[in-house]
Amino acid sequence: MQSQQPDFEYCVDISESHPASNGHFVGHPLIPGVVILEYVRVALAQLDASLEMKRLSRVKFTTPLKPGDQLRVRLTPRSGAAFRFVCLDSSSNSIASGDFSAERK
Repeated sequence: MQSQQPDFEYCVDISESHPASNGHFVGHPLIPGVVILEYVRVALAQLDASLEMKRLSRVKFTTPLKPGDQLRVRLTPRSGAAFRFVCLDSSSNSIASGDFSAERK
């Protein structure tokens, strides 16, 4: 019986001047969801560079991520090449979560 691979965590500090925050809401900048998902893809590449994200499902954005905060992406391997992800800010608030499948490049 194979043992389950442990969770993997990737952290990144989001710059106060992140270019994507300029257009997301004047006076109340936010990091767009697509940028957060790109960091999920980067986390997967850090875990295993031979894997490529293929299909996202059940993605939920629950709390805005603000420039100047830290983003922690936690990947939990599931069966096969399936993963669960949870994104947290520096206060451990859930930013986003979901599932994705991956394939070898």
